[in-house]
Amino acid sequence: MRTAFAVLMMLTAVARSEEEATPAKCDVRIIQALKEGSGIDPKITRLRPYLEHAPFTAWHRFKLLDDKQLNLTPHGGKAGFDLPNGRKATLSYVDHFMQGKEHRMRLQLTIDRAEKQMLNTTFVLDEDGVVLQAGQSYENGKLILGISCKTEK
Repeated sequence: MRTAFAVLMMLTAVARSEEEATPAKCDVRIIQALKEGSGIDPKITRLRPYLEHAPFTAWHRFKLLDDKQLNLTPHGGKAGFDLPNGRKATLSYVDHFMQGKEHRMRLQLTIDRAEKQMLNTTFVLDEDGVVLQAGQSYENGKLILGISCKTEK
């Protein structure tokens, strides 16, 4: 009887969390990292603390190329965007959950070129935190994607 009650309580909690799930607003900053030159574009000051530490210290100049605003619906909502190197990226909202008192989101990022998938990664992001993804080549440098999201509470 206790086991059945515990399972019922867990299912109720899952159902309640799915009902309470809200859309997410995400910013994706597309940055070009270059070895030549120096400085960080003033439009990306929020990312400065990350870019000034390894492994990003391998580059010396950071230039904002684009700033995408994406709206994602809960439980599988997706938004696609183009990268400057001609590849297609998609950010998907997997789920939203609480860890202690912290709101967290699980997101999936894919990057494709015509003939194959270049990246498929799932990550957890603290609400209004930042995740950086780097590695795509672009004009003598690398692309860095700075991703941050918050739910519409």
